[in-house]
Amino acid sequence: MPLPVDFHFSQGSLRDFLACPRRFRLRYIERMAWPAVEAEPYLEREQHLKRGALFHRLAEQRLKGIPAEALAPLAEASGTGAWWQAFLAFESKLPAGDRLVETALMTHLGQFSLIAKYDLLIRGEDGLIHIFDWKTSTIRQKSERLREDIQTRLYLLMAAEALPGVKPESITMTYWFATFPGEPELIPYSSAQSQRDRSDLHELIDQVATAPPESFILTPDERQCRFCVYRSYCERGTGAGTSLETDEDGLSDYDPESFDFNQAAEVAF
Repeated sequence: MPLPVDFHFSQGSLRDFLACPRRFRLRYIERMAWPAVEAEPYLEREQHLKRGALFHRLAEQRLKGIPAEALAPLAEASGTGAWWQAFLAFESKLPAGDRLVETALMTHLGQFSLIAKYDLLIRGEDGLIHIFDWKTSTIRQKSERLREDIQTRLYLLMAAEALPGVKPESITMTYWFATFPGEPELIPYSSAQSQRDRSDLHELIDQVATAPPESFILTPDERQCRFCVYRSYCERGTGAGTSLETDEDGLSDYDPESFDFNQAAEVAF
């Protein structure tokens, strides 16, 4: 099933394909809406996601210079006060340098473009590039899984590709967990890993782009269906998982329906 030539791959779309090819087809090719809520209890998960989204906006405003005391009342009123206080403590440890906050980068791999939105990019005074990503999920992923995660590999590769004059060895990515503020994950990069990521992502994108319609099959792993809006369409039940302990907070990728691709470009600090 050929993709439009202007299709933009992101960690979200690639993650969907890896989780369930049918989900990718329904969401990104057929753009099907389906009236299943993402989880039960719906209100509990919805509230958690809203708190996560608000925390990201608070962090963005703080990093853009809004005084912490001006944002504190909103953090407390929204139930993100503990996250907020932990973030302020972590902010004081951020490396000095030029900052890009909530910045989107775009690059090309083959005939398709890749796009990623970063919570924070810092070019340190020593010339090193620091990527930071905030997570509000209720569990902390294991280190080995984080290092192999599609977001990690895509974000590090794109920084190496899209930022002028940057070598992979000068880049690190740090995941910071609001629920586990004392356990950030620092991931260094290298030229060898960059080459592997480029090759693997190129192969994955080619696989998606050249796949015939019948290959977009339903995943055999029904755990992937717990929070999927298409689960009733695929006859995987009308309910969803009851646990909020998912390792994805859904906030690290852009909304494909609202994202302005003109915001994404190769940038210089």
